[in-house]
Amino acid sequence: MQGTQRLGFPEDGGARTSGEPDIPDIGTYQEIVDDLFPLKSRAWRQKTAANAADALWTVARRNFVLKNSTRPMLRKLKAMGLRMAIVSNHHHPPALAEHLSALRVAQYFSKVYASADVGLRKPDPQFFEMCLGQMRIRPEQAIFVGDSLEYDIEGVKEAGIRTVLITGTGPAPTAPRRDQSRL
Repeated sequence: MQGTQRLGFPEDGGARTSGEPDIPDIGTYQEIVDDLFPLKSRAWRQKTAANAADALWTVARRNFVLKNSTRPMLRKLKAMGLRMAIVSNHHHPPALAEHLSALRVAQYFSKVYASADVGLRKPDPQFFEMCLGQMRIRPEQAIFVGDSLEYDIEGVKEAGIRTVLITGTGPAPTAPRRDQSRL
């Protein structure tokens, strides 16, 4: 992990490693619906798959919370003129966009790259290289912030990008602490 800066809080359990959960690409919602309802029309199956994905992510995003310091930090970074993007292994880009809006952070990011749209997944270095290319940023100009050694840090480092590993996996604090207020 040489060259990776760690950010975290004392009560956090540290970085998640290869045992961490990632939603596997065993099958898409469309494949599942196609398998369950082969006699229904294609239009019905497509609509049902989209509705199932929307329902899942509507429920799932209720469990995602931000640390109290997140929005102020993003606001400061944007005020500094930094261009920020999200690079995600998300399977349902519309739900990702809604999730970012619900968290009130979408406005801080100039671009959102979802694996379902791009056809690549982290930790593939090509995913990160493609994102940088589209944003016209050279690897040495970029810093990637992620919370996964396997999915964020490894592929990014192969692409020649500096990294910051967020190790906070615990619940969001209810009040800012002194050490967080300076981020």
